[in-house]
Amino acid sequence: MLDTSMTYDSTDPKNEQLAYHALHPILLAKYIGKYIAIYKGKLIDQDDDQLALVDRLDNSHPNQFVLVRQVQPNPEQEYRRIAIRWETN
Repeated sequence: MLDTSMTYDSTDPKNEQLAYHALHPILLAKYIGKYIAIYKGKLIDQDDDQLALVDRLDNSHPNQFVLVRQVQPNPEQEYRRIAIRWETN
């Protein structure tokens, strides 16, 4: 289990994101392409299958925020917006 050794309010999802960033170099070396779960600043689970991971988390951490991310080289999630404009004649 990886630990960021940080003290923070675990009810704030932003803190799990900060933990992910702190752990990213270690996660990248060991879990690239896998889905990981971070809870209270610690890596608590991982899987190749996101749905299997989320299913386990629903049972082990019901009603609690657990950050689930796929480990990629860039720690920031990339969002793309595709805009389509329909023109009428």
